[in-house]
Amino acid sequence: MIIRTISGGRKMKKAMAVILTGVVTLGLVGCGSGSESGNKDTAKKTMAETYTISFNQNNGNTVDMPAYQFLGGDLSGMINYEGRLYTDITLELSGDGTYELTSDAYTGSNGERIEVGAGDGIGIVCIVSAEGTYEDNGDGTVTVSAAEHATFKLETDTYSKEIVSNAGLAAVEGEDSGEYDSDDTPGILDWIPETVFTLGENGEIVTYVKAGETEETSEADTAAEEETAIASD
Repeated sequence: MIIRTISGGRKMKKAMAVILTGVVTLGLVGCGSGSESGNKDTAKKTMAETYTISFNQNNGNTVDMPAYQFLGGDLSGMINYEGRLYTDITLELSGDGTYELTSDAYTGSNGERIEVGAGDGIGIVCIVSAEGTYEDNGDGTVTVSAAEHATFKLETDTYSKEIVSNAGLAAVEGEDSGEYDSDDTPGILDWIPETVFTLGENGEIVTYVKAGETEETSEADTAAEEETAIASD
């Protein structure tokens, strides 16, 4: 009887050891799985859905600035020598295949915007907001469709009218100021063509180019346009 009890106790101890080993193993696997899942969740949360770029002399990125900024004209030449002129482009990707694009051109000094009517006559408000769809190309780029809807707001001052005129921004009904909607002025949609954006890991727009073009062909076209303009002058 005693022998049976001891034998049974040994069997029970072995069974308990197996069970405990299994529990510990499952616990370790569970912890490992949870850690991996947590890392993935963190990665998803840290991935930026809003991408921006600010073109300005002080940012050192105006030399390679694309020849269109979704504003109906080209500020790339003027922004190279006017240090107070900025163009901020923001691309918001919804995650469901739609985007919102904002291009905001303005003048600034000492970290603040120069308001229209501030006294120096160089204040300007030039904003285009557009909506459409996009595709993630899986290589750090996204292709946004030509805009399906867009709005345009333009305000100028005494001297900023020259910026508007020289850059060709007064493209809507020839006005210097006003607010426009593509529902009434469909020509605005031409300002936001199908475009490929190269996006950085920290929420920055690295560059962009019209779909079907490369940076090289885009730069060549820009150079040709500049030569034509010089020849015509």
